[in-house]
Amino acid sequence: MALDKLDVTMLEDVGTGANQLVQLDGDAKLPALDASNLTNVQSTSLVGNLPAADGSAFTNITAANINGTLPDAVFPTILPARNAQALTDINAANISGTLPSTINLAGVGSAITALTAGNLVGAISAVDGNAVTNLNASNLGTGTIPAAVIPDPLPTLDGSNLTNVPALIVGDGSALTNLTGANVNGVGTLNSDRLTGALPVLDGANLINVPALLVGDGSGLTLLDADEIASGTLDGARFPANLPAVDGSALTNLTATNLSGSIPLSNLVVKQVLSYTKVDAFDTDSDTFVNVPDMEISVTTTQINSRIVIFGHLALSATSNYSWGGWHVRLTRDGTVLKVGTDTADGGNDEQSAIGGLTRSDPLHATHPAPFQEVDVPTVASGTTLVYKVQVAATHMFTGGLCRVYVNRSATPNSSVSGVGVSTITIMEVAA
Repeated sequence: MALDKLDVTMLEDVGTGANQLVQLDGDAKLPALDASNLTNVQSTSLVGNLPAADGSAFTNITAANINGTLPDAVFPTILPARNAQALTDINAANISGTLPSTINLAGVGSAITALTAGNLVGAISAVDGNAVTNLNASNLGTGTIPAAVIPDPLPTLDGSNLTNVPALIVGDGSALTNLTGANVNGVGTLNSDRLTGALPVLDGANLINVPALLVGDGSGLTLLDADEIASGTLDGARFPANLPAVDGSALTNLTATNLSGSIPLSNLVVKQVLSYTKVDAFDTDSDTFVNVPDMEISVTTTQINSRIVIFGHLALSATSNYSWGGWHVRLTRDGTVLKVGTDTADGGNDEQSAIGGLTRSDPLHATHPAPFQEVDVPTVASGTTLVYKVQVAATHMFTGGLCRVYVNRSATPNSSVSGVGVSTITIMEVAA
């Protein structure tokens, strides 16, 4: 038999469970089902009350259907025009615009700013006006203005009506003009810069306790008595170019370079004495001057421009054989020859520049003293070392033979009658 109509009641898999067919009830209505997967359901198709649920996805909700309290986040930033007479606890900081005249303010007014008197009605009670600004001084009636609110300095004012002003002036007075000395009285001291550079001619007969100390260069003082000068130092310009004859025994630290003329011998002071004695022999046949070994002294000066006195002798002999021959002697300082003879009237010879000598030295068996003495003025600073030496030269015979000069021995040393000698050099430093 062919089926052309299916009766649901004939099916075994019918119900409201998973994977089952749903069957309407006797009122043609769906049985109770889970509708959580239903979408696009129109609210107009809903009847009855929705169960308590999360309404975050609801839109177009009518305020008339809302019960309870709305959270702050759902309010608009600016509320529409509404009657707010039932609002309480409104913060004044959130009020803008102008309050109508029918509104009465109550409470502490210390936070009110930019308030004009034209907007105040009635009497203001005693309040702290620290925060009150833009007050007009013409509206002050009584009381005293504290010093802290008075400007410093005061503006230009007419003080002709001021009374009981004390005469004491406070300040530097730099702006005061045309003050007369006759109006200066009382006590105090005038600053020195208020006095003129030169005081006018005044009668000082009544001045007392004037110190004798004079201040200034004194260039205008005349007829001063030298006996009245007790202390201080006179300027060099006050001394005459040539001092009169006075006793200078108490003068100290005089510089020798500033002295002129001759110093009496009694004023010379020997600073040091150096001496050397040569006992060994020396000989030479040089007709030019050579240094005599060891006949030298080094001296270090102890003051500026000392005088050096050099003196001594050489014990000499020469092989002249009773004919022409002999020696000449001179002194040097640091290699420079000291004072010597310069006469060349006889045509000159190789012994020029000597301080002395001997020609034709006899007898042959003895030594002859050849003295020397000289005063040297080297003009050097203190602490300068000077070296003085003795030089000797041989004078040869006209016959052409050589002459040999001996120091500290005779020309014939093998003779039983020959003799020997010593030579000396002495130096004295004398203070100029």
